Amino acid sequence: MKLSHIRCDSLPKERKRKTAIKSYTFDIDVIAALKKLKEQEHITVSSYINSLLEKDPKIAPIINDIRFERTSTNELEKVKSFDGFEFQEWVLSRLDAKKPDKDRGVDGIVKGKIPIQVKALEKPVSYDVISQFNDDVKFHPDLQDKLIEKIVIVSQNGFDDSAESRARAIEKRDNIKVVFLTPKDIISGNFVLQLA
Repeated sequence: MKLSHIRCDSLPKERKRKTAIKSYTFDIDVIAALKKLKEQEHITVSSYINSLLEKDPKIAPIINDIRFERTSTNELEKVKSFDGFEFQEWVLSRLDAKKPDKDRGVDGIVKGKIPIQVKALEKPVSYDVISQFNDDVKFHPDLQDKLIEKIVIVSQNGFDDSAESRARAIEKRDNIKVVFLTPKDIISGNFVLQLA
């Protein structure tokens, strides 16, 4: 069964919400249909969705809207209430990141080359955190022999304007893409294409 064949036309009108792109038809119950597909073919829903996103990145906004719509706000509130350790563990698990042998300012590494810093501060992440992480990456023993093209900072409470400004400066000066993520981005799946 392909996603283009997953249609829930029999749903009551109040539950329908369709958007078509190319041959795909999505609606509010696509995740339930994918879970059923998972049971039949023994695949994970996230790996199936990720393979679809790799084939056609234009469907990302729709997939992400559906994912977040289907995720209760309770999960977001729960994640925002995590302490620093819980939040870091949740992020690394969701991003499928490996903890480095020694932290030294890098909390996780994705795909063997993308360093991650996780911050559970009471306020938005600012300039100094971005600067320090950029420096930590340059001297981290697990990343010494890697060409770093992208760094990821995940903040439980967002980013302020100074962080955005510092990220743009790093991108311009060091040619390193700085990716900012929040719990909402992770829950909704908005990080998939940013980590590709």
